[in-house]
Amino acid sequence: MRFPRRSFLAMCAGSFASLASPNPTPVWKRYRIDATITAFGATIFSRKHVGEALARLDVAEKDGDRQMNFTFMGSSLPERTRGILQLGHFEEQLEECRGRLAKSRYFGFLTAAPPEGEKRLEKVVEKQRGASCCAVEGRLATDNFRFRKTYDVYLPEKSNFAELPQLRKTMHAAMENACSQSCLNGDSAPAAQRTFLKTLVDAVECRDGKLEVDYHYGDQLLRFRGKKCGASEGLASLEAQVQGRGRHRFALHYRPENPVALPEKVEYWPRTWLRLTMVALEPEVVKNLSKNSQSKEST
Repeated sequence: MRFPRRSFLAMCAGSFASLASPNPTPVWKRYRIDATITAFGATIFSRKHVGEALARLDVAEKDGDRQMNFTFMGSSLPERTRGILQLGHFEEQLEECRGRLAKSRYFGFLTAAPPEGEKRLEKVVEKQRGASCCAVEGRLATDNFRFRKTYDVYLPEKSNFAELPQLRKTMHAAMENACSQSCLNGDSAPAAQRTFLKTLVDAVECRDGKLEVDYHYGDQLLRFRGKKCGASEGLASLEAQVQGRGRHRFALHYRPENPVALPEKVEYWPRTWLRLTMVALEPEVVKNLSKNSQSKEST
């Protein structure tokens, strides 16, 4: 059944107003990150605990409508990676109405060098001396997509995994400051009705076991190809590839009885010869982890 867009939005607004709020006690899943280097299919080096990550997914449902809040934060441990620091944060709030995306908003930052030839804001560079980051935020609705992206944000000096929960507010403020001067941005009709979180949820829930779709992330329209694999050791698997300006391959291993939940293990291949494996540790409740990571303020 098709609904006029205005009627669809009104129906969704009423449904979300009556949805139960996500669990107010922050329940996080903690992961250990291991690294493996291969050559011609053979392992030539591996090391456990080269990084750590925390993730949280809250889901509220009523009459087929859902509200999901997802947060992920992770970092390498420089003392175990010969001084290499890779650090990032991503969050998304997603609302679905009758299985369709009603609206979504996301924000994330990741240590990254700017592309060659990228212009920098000299005043920002002078004041901040930590690692350079790429920061992205976006909003997607049924009839509009907006985003902002900048490489003119920098971590505070000596940032590490323990400080990640507090960095969200700092980095978003830095993005606001940079974008008040200049940043890449867009405001247009959406080319796809999916974001990162919506795509993953659809992939683990699809009945035919395969999903090939486009989704928005910042200034890129990314192509997602995923397929479910047979269960092993009690876990179902989703193997996926994302293609934009580069190609990224990963696999999620999750409990089949509850696919829309945080996975027990994640494998990611940033290079053909490098595999990073996130292994879930015992669940833990982290009280007052960070009010910033739960923030529902407008981004």
